[in-house]
Amino acid sequence: MGVGAGEYRDALRMFCSGVTIVSAAHDGRLFGMTATSFASVSLEPPLVLVCLEKESHTLEAVAAARSFAVNVLAFDQEEVARAFARPGVKPFDRVGYSAARNGAALIQGALAWIECDVTEIESDRPVAVALLAPVSSVLRVLIDDGKRAYPSTVRIARIDAVSNERTWYPYGAGSFGAEMML
Repeated sequence: MGVGAGEYRDALRMFCSGVTIVSAAHDGRLFGMTATSFASVSLEPPLVLVCLEKESHTLEAVAAARSFAVNVLAFDQEEVARAFARPGVKPFDRVGYSAARNGAALIQGALAWIECDVTEIESDRPVAVALLAPVSSVLRVLIDDGKRAYPSTVRIARIDAVSNERTWYPYGAGSFGAEMML
C-alpha cells in the first residue's frame, strides 16, 4: 500500500518553502532560475543543497563553472521570481545585480547572497539534480531601516471549482500567491 500522487501533492502543498534565484556565470554569460529546492545541509562545514531542473541551462552553467550563487529573495521580489521561473532568456537586463567573486549574479534587493563552489553533483535522478556545495561566503543580510525583512515564501489558495472563489492560506507576510486547485 502506497501513498497516492494526489494525497502526496496535497501534503507537500502544506510545506512552506523559501524562494531563491540560483545564478551562475559561464563563458561570459549569466544564467539563472527560480529555485525553491534549497536547503542548508550543515553549519560545520557550511554546506547547502540545491535541486535544479535537469534540462535547464542554469544547471549546465553551474556544472561547467563548478560554482554558483544563491539569492534569497525578499517578499517584494515576486515579479523577479516569476520572471526567472519562465523558460528562455533570463531578464538580467531588467534587474539590478552585481557580480559575485565567482561571476554569478547577486540580485539587488535580495535578503542574502550565498556564493558556492560545487563539490558534488548527483545526476541519476530523472527530474532534478542535487548540488552539494560548500558555501564560499555569505555576503550580506539586508534588514531595511531596522524593520524586520521578510523572506519570500510560497503560499497556496484553495480554488472552488464551481464559483472560482479563492481562499488563501498564507504562510506569512512575505508569501507569494501560488494558486492551486485543491
